Amino acid sequence: PSHDNETIRDCEVYNYSLYGIMLSRTDNFTVDNNKVHDSVINTGTNSYALSATGGTSSGDIQRPSQIINNHFWNMPSWSCIMSHDITDIIISNNVLENCRNGIDITIFAGNVINNVIVSNNRIIGTTNDAWGGSAAANSGIFISSNGVVGTDVISNISISSNIISGFGRFNSGSQACGGILATSVADCNIIGNIIDQTQNGVASYVAGIFVGTYAARVNISGNNIKTDTKVPIYIANLTSSENVTVVSNSLIAAATASAVRVENSTID
Repeated sequence: PSHDNETIRDCEVYNYSLYGIMLSRTDNFTVDNNKVHDSVINTGTNSYALSATGGTSSGDIQRPSQIINNHFWNMPSWSCIMSHDITDIIISNNVLENCRNGIDITIFAGNVINNVIVSNNRIIGTTNDAWGGSAAANSGIFISSNGVVGTDVISNISISSNIISGFGRFNSGSQACGGILATSVADCNIIGNIIDQTQNGVASYVAGIFVGTYAARVNISGNNIKTDTKVPIYIANLTSSENVTVVSNSLIAAATASAVRVENSTID
């Protein structure tokens, strides 16, 4: 990796442009108890409070690392936390506010994402559509294949005890959006999250929890999800998938919406 054993603690960053904190291709990093806020970008382009992306294809594997106890706010154009290539990461006890996306862990061809823990975060979406109605992602937590098709491309994921509200509000085009989005995942537990998904949105798939593309050994349990006209748990467009379990969730939806919807999917 370009850098090893980096710690960023007790700092404040504001009025930044693309990155508040950038730790790409950094091994064994800790980001703890920082304040990053007020990106100067408030129109439709990317801006991140924290970006940390490795390069597995070039031998730069980021592991292990942690993003804990931070407060990130006011980046309405894009994501508070982002990585496209990371292994052994803990993202916990952060407060993320007024953002288009909270935690953005998406994979591109040639990259690897494994062993991700996302827990005990408070994530609140923006009410400002910085993209002016154009399609752009809008989720609290998304662990996504980003178009990479295959099995087990994102593995060993735990998303637990997060409180998420205010997402799935804006146009995301054909991409699903909402509280938690997980596509092309294996050995994934989505447990004990509280999601307020009363924003109806205009995207094709808006849900409290959405699982799609491919799923193996996925457990969705103990979540508390409230929606308006949208589906609390939506499973769609799965191919060659196996062992998807939905059990013991508290789901509140309008009378016109299903509590759990499964469609266009093959699950063994």
